[in-house]
Amino acid sequence: MKKYYQIVVVLTLITEIIFFLIRKKLPSLYWDDSFLVIPPFFMGVEILYCLLVRRYSEKGNKVNWYMIYKMSKIMVSLIILGLYMYLVNISRIGFLLIFGLSYLIFLFAETWIFLDYQKHKKEIL
Repeated sequence: MKKYYQIVVVLTLITEIIFFLIRKKLPSLYWDDSFLVIPPFFMGVEILYCLLVRRYSEKGNKVNWYMIYKMSKIMVSLIILGLYMYLVNISRIGFLLIFGLSYLIFLFAETWIFLDYQKHKKEIL
């Protein structure tokens, strides 16, 4: 399980570096430095996901907790997007691009973690 936490942290660092390099190339019209808090937000969500995988995958109700987690993640993400669009008047395009790209990157990571965890669990049994 420790390797999954390490993967999430390394993925967050790589994502931060990529976004920082993009920041250097794009004009400030489309970018705000506060966008760099998006990958750590998803890192926290993925660490919670790793805890849930370990806790609930052994109880046999995988689909229930997985669907509740996915719906909660989507709802929180939409609330954050809505609040940003309502409260901030600048860099909406950049924020949507960075948020969407981060969402997809970490969605790929959590899918891989779930499949790898299930594969290793079957090998043990």
